[in-house]
Amino acid sequence: MSIAPRPLPGLLLLSLLLWFSACTPAWLFQEKEGMGQPNPDLDLPLYEPVLRPHDKVTLSIWGHEDLGVGSTFAGYSSNESYGKYLTLSAEGSLSLPLIGTVELAGLTQKAAQDSLAAAFGTYLREPIVYLRVLSWRITLMGEVGTPGNYSLDETRHDLISALGLAGGLTTYADQSRIQVLRRDARGESRALYFDLRERETLDTRDLRLYPDDIIYVPERRAKQFDRFSASLVPVVGLIGSAALLVSIFRR
Repeated sequence: MSIAPRPLPGLLLLSLLLWFSACTPAWLFQEKEGMGQPNPDLDLPLYEPVLRPHDKVTLSIWGHEDLGVGSTFAGYSSNESYGKYLTLSAEGSLSLPLIGTVELAGLTQKAAQDSLAAAFGTYLREPIVYLRVLSWRITLMGEVGTPGNYSLDETRHDLISALGLAGGLTTYADQSRIQVLRRDARGESRALYFDLRERETLDTRDLRLYPDDIIYVPERRAKQFDRFSASLVPVVGLIGSAALLVSIFRR
């Protein structure tokens, strides 16, 4: 008379773990309330950045590179590491050749350029002035190639360009819930959401970025599941090995 082997508790547990790892735990993918909702107001009054004391800037004057610092017209590097920049004083002014001290704090970039052009216009004929603010930065976080802080200028002032600057989106990036944390005209923080899969999104003016914007790219649910499944692999392997050894010794 043969005796049927008793079921091994380890094999039962192994089966349960394998089944659990193949399923999607509901708690793992729960959305936070309000996440991923469309922007309630695409006409959000935007915060217009202004120059502040201690801001770093470069100055370019067409045809007068000797009067500029870090001139983009002359092809000079305006990278901070080369020291080719000017710093606004604690009072928010710049001391420049030919025109002396100019107050710029509280002015937008365009207003500052116009003010400098008017000042240099006393000595130069219709000067073309360009002021670049090096200390205006944006922050990219989450599922991008290289998270970090980046300078914001006229060549990288929109969301798509900024994402490209940070190395693009990772495989696990959730393109449907790109978040931008921004101050509005009242100085209050607002969270804007963008779905890069929608063509209409690319036509909204909200895609323009402003100094101090924080861009966060959340991860897709697949990454959470892959991370959870990967954590089970060592456990499943250990239980499987133990079950195999037990079955061998019982023969």
